[in-house]
Amino acid sequence: MDSITVEDIKVNQCAAAVIDLSKIGSNVDGILGSNFLRFFKVTIDYQTQKIIFSNSNNPTKIYKNTLQIPFQQKLKYGYAPIIACYIDDKISAKCIIDTGAPFLAGIPFSIMKKIKAFKNGNVIEAKGTMSGGAFGTDEKSFILLADKLNIGGFIITDAPLISKNAKDDNLLIGERFLSNFKITIDYPNSKLFLTRNKSNTLKNDLESFGIAFNKLEDKTVVMGIWSGSAADNGQIKIGDEVISINSIKTEDLSIGDMANISRNNTELNLKYLSDNQVKNITLNKKKLFGNS
Repeated sequence: MDSITVEDIKVNQCAAAVIDLSKIGSNVDGILGSNFLRFFKVTIDYQTQKIIFSNSNNPTKIYKNTLQIPFQQKLKYGYAPIIACYIDDKISAKCIIDTGAPFLAGIPFSIMKKIKAFKNGNVIEAKGTMSGGAFGTDEKSFILLADKLNIGGFIITDAPLISKNAKDDNLLIGERFLSNFKITIDYPNSKLFLTRNKSNTLKNDLESFGIAFNKLEDKTVVMGIWSGSAADNGQIKIGDEVISINSIKTEDLSIGDMANISRNNTELNLKYLSDNQVKNITLNKKKLFGNS
């Protein structure tokens, strides 16, 4: 594109991909990526919901609990920050920072199958698929708790990792991890700064309804169900058409809206069509691993 302007910030000759964002939400007109951000030092404050662009020559304020992580950038991955990660102290991988991904960490199946929890059978497979995004859905989904995930020096125990379809061996570090920090990405100097928020929302108990939705033409359907979850126990099936969620018609909801409802509520009331019958069910969140 000749140029992209955000407020008074302008980038000339900026590459852009054309994708269908209608499923994400009617109020989303585009995704601002690292091909635009790479010219700036960008601070994302999840608590105040602010994004700050600043000159990379200005010093970044360092607090006692600030973690500084060097990163790499590659044209192949759209200049997204890439940092070093370790799983269970033995498996090394490159992690791409993806502020838009809704999970803590997405991991290629080629790496997941090497993890001790997977080898021991402590893994949950979905009926259908639980993962996907603006570029499509995955064919299969698995989730497990890794004993330890080291993200650039920040260690998480019992880290929930969800499989992702990938042609490479890179992990994706998503919003569920990043939102626990005030993050500054200094693109010109290739440094990532993580300052822990006062409110700790990083939970490893992995409570979930165990259900994922997708938009197919003018219908909302059940895309995936975690085995053993509340949705699975409720006998909902893949392909069932969802009419309303918590009394809100799904025709008025985007996939992003439905994900937010699932994330911010402990109870999910579904009206759906299954086997040509209209049914109602109330789901309560439960832990995917361990006791509910």
